[in-house]
Amino acid sequence: MLKISSAFISAALTISGIALVEGFNPNFVSAQACDASLWEDKDDWGSSQGFCSGTPSTYGVSVYKMGFCLSNPFSGGAGAAADYSSCTITYQNDSGTPMSFAAGTTLSLPSDGSSIPAVGDYGFAVIELGKTFTIAAEMGPFKDGTTYYSTDSWTSSGSPGKTTGSAEEFDAEMTSFDPNTSCQATSDPVDITGATLTGYLIDSSTALIADDTSVLNCSGVNKIVGVAALDSNVTITTATTGLTATFTVTNNGSSVYCDNSGEGCSNVMFDSGPFNVSFTVVE
Repeated sequence: MLKISSAFISAALTISGIALVEGFNPNFVSAQACDASLWEDKDDWGSSQGFCSGTPSTYGVSVYKMGFCLSNPFSGGAGAAADYSSCTITYQNDSGTPMSFAAGTTLSLPSDGSSIPAVGDYGFAVIELGKTFTIAAEMGPFKDGTTYYSTDSWTSSGSPGKTTGSAEEFDAEMTSFDPNTSCQATSDPVDITGATLTGYLIDSSTALIADDTSVLNCSGVNKIVGVAALDSNVTITTATTGLTATFTVTNNGSSVYCDNSGEGCSNVMFDSGPFNVSFTVVE
């Protein structure tokens, strides 16, 4: 849980489900949670399923900005800079605040950079993050007793697993919301209870990068922005003291998959995965 002040107490509205990485793909959102005890070994898992959503032991990301907006900052479309003029920003650090956490941990963003939101009715919640996620994860034990751990090496297919030691951290960069096909800088909207969620990849000038079907990865990605279009406006009053963003990485924060699913499994691979962010008004 990332709070803009350790003194804040959560209350009222919660909107869940922003998946800022591959989770915008419905196939990732609906992936079965990793439970290696269901499978005899990696080959059994690979030929039967070969993909699941894991719970990382480490999940690191830099937070730059979060708050509420009257309008979508990306209404200008590809090439236009993000327009935060209608937003009340509750936390901002232009250098980014590195945060590293795992399931069940609670951390506070520094009070420096936090501010009380302006009174108003807001239809959007936003969060701006770095493009790199630091992950450590494992898969196991399978029925044969083997557990696979992430390694600090990185290939175009992800982090290759190993069967000894412990999970090592690896850095996964976000370069497309559809990394297996082409550069998709604007995610497909996802409808959940209370909101419609969209992710955006921006360059160093905060301009929205254009989709490009001719290349596999988007170039010039600097940050990721998640925007929740709320079904009902959030009302900020004089009693409101801030905004809390709660990150849920349980069965979400890592992707675990076989490198040749359907033909056994040469190795278990690890990558970043979808996660949920819920925004809570603090009174």
